[in-house]
Amino acid sequence: MKTFEEFYELTSAHEKTFSEEERRKSGIHYTSYEDIMKIIKPCIVDDWLERKDPKHEEFLKYRVLDPACGCGNFLYVAFYELKQLEKKLFDKDEYSLSQLVGIEYDQKTAVLCKKALMEAFESSDPPFIFCADALALDWSKLASYKEFLV
Repeated sequence: MKTFEEFYELTSAHEKTFSEEERRKSGIHYTSYEDIMKIIKPCIVDDWLERKDPKHEEFLKYRVLDPACGCGNFLYVAFYELKQLEKKLFDKDEYSLSQLVGIEYDQKTAVLCKKALMEAFESSDPPFIFCADALALDWSKLASYKEFLV
């Protein structure tokens, strides 16, 4: 498994192919590990740690959606933290990348996100990355948008 720094190195070259103006116009923004954890810790980690009797079956169904996933930094941190939680709470290692869902407007970035996550976690089980405008999709029906999967 690659560290967050290694994952960022893997994906950051792609982000640099966009000019500053293109990044601003397209909303391309790098979010730091620290800023990502400001969401992941209270919303995912603390939530699971505070559950009275967490069930592994429920944990394996837990999905994370990033509607503007870019190269996958948020999804990387979420998956890493969920894998750590699974070991701590259940002493198991079964949580899959297929529980991650990302939406990315740029085709190249969406493909990179999927490939980078699979490489970082040495997995043949892909996350669900959609190439589409997240504002135009009904998120409750993502499973029906197979034509947008990368």
